[in-house]
Amino acid sequence: MRWKSRLWSALLLVAALQLNASSVIPTDVVRQVDEADLIFVGTVTETKSVPTKDGTFAWTYVTLSVDETLKGSTSAPTLTLRMAGGQVGNRVVEVAGGPAFQEGGRHLLFILGNDRNGIPLSGGPQGKLNLVSHPVTQEEIVVDEVGRVIDGIRDGRFTRNGMKIDANGELQKPQAVAQVISEEGVKITLHQAEAKDETAPASQILAELRELIQERAFAKDFRRTAAVESASPENVPSIQ
Repeated sequence: MRWKSRLWSALLLVAALQLNASSVIPTDVVRQVDEADLIFVGTVTETKSVPTKDGTFAWTYVTLSVDETLKGSTSAPTLTLRMAGGQVGNRVVEVAGGPAFQEGGRHLLFILGNDRNGIPLSGGPQGKLNLVSHPVTQEEIVVDEVGRVIDGIRDGRFTRNGMKIDANGELQKPQAVAQVISEEGVKITLHQAEAKDETAPASQILAELRELIQERAFAKDFRRTAAVESASPENVPSIQ
């Protein structure tokens, strides 16, 4: 049955390529909810890169208006986050897992260790979700850092509906993928992966997240902290 072996090998290669190209293991939203100091929706009003004194590194200070708080609190209507990386003169210092922020961007953020951690987000880059306008309906939807549309919370994880917002703001449906439909005889078909034409509005995702937070409120791992304070660019740390 050498032909079967070749088919299996080809199928595994397709699956591996697809995983490497487009898949990220989703973080546990329950863990994010439990450990976050603050969960909120905010709009970026300013970003500022501040180099260290020796000029070898930089920190970026991101200020957001606090539009809605889902867990925790802040001491002011705005919050400044400190993110590792930034611009030093004409040189950009990038940090793996560091999310990008632009003025006017609207985000759902899971904050952990602001002014202490290099990236103060629970779940790293997955601690930042973007709220953007659907390119057709203009309804606000939620997408992750690589543009994949979030359609709900299932089994403690954010689920994706197979669609993606590309760099040009256009909606993309998933590419055709190979699937085994019968192990007997290893019958393989190439088809267009099914995707919903509808996308869940941001209001639905936030409602599901609020419900999850309420469910976890009395769990033993659910952290409660004092109001989260802003980081100050006047106190930029060295990298030592």
